[in-house]
Amino acid sequence: AALEPHLASVIVPQCKPLSAGETLGCTSPQLGSSVDAVAFVADGRFHPESVMIANPQVPLYRYDPYAKVLTHEIYEHARMHSLRRDAVLAAASAKRWGVVLGTLG
Repeated sequence: AALEPHLASVIVPQCKPLSAGETLGCTSPQLGSSVDAVAFVADGRFHPESVMIANPQVPLYRYDPYAKVLTHEIYEHARMHSLRRDAVLAAASAKRWGVVLGTLG
């Protein structure tokens, strides 16, 4: 709301069951093509990375309120896909698997 006077339009997306604007590392909304950039306020990269994974076409700027630093964040999608592919290939030859279940909240 405080940004609205300075920008053409501000969207605060919601990914249920979270509140509007709230993002966890496992839940990020897919942003529409009308979104030009994301401004994310956080002191770390974990939660903004979720947004970058879900929206690779949208540039993300992270403001760290503690360090008072604004950075343009980059996520290496090709590297992530390569690492995950390698993990799947390694798991394919495993004799035992562990399953971890979690719940949101």
